[in-house]
Amino acid sequence: MKKIVPFFFRHHKIFLIGEYFEYGDLASQMLLQKTAEIPYPESLILSWLSQALSALDHAHKAGVVHRGLRPTRILLQKNVNIKLSDFALDELLKHTIDGKELA
Repeated sequence: MKKIVPFFFRHHKIFLIGEYFEYGDLASQMLLQKTAEIPYPESLILSWLSQALSALDHAHKAGVVHRGLRPTRILLQKNVNIKLSDFALDELLKHTIDGKELA
């Protein structure tokens, strides 16, 4: 599914406007969980893993590779769904303008 993502330029940088994630990223939640010393339910961990693998499979089939997946790039929604972020679009944009490769 393709979506048009709102964006704007400022000081030679591109800012993408995305949806809000109530629970932030997985890294932040892992720190909170560690402090509370309450383990995540196994079913939740398996759900997140399954969703991440499904997202990566979908991206790979579209020819996109995530070159730095880590907990800070796994965003958590209120309904326990996840989304992956930061597919290094800045690297792609450095080499293209309007879909044309720069020399």
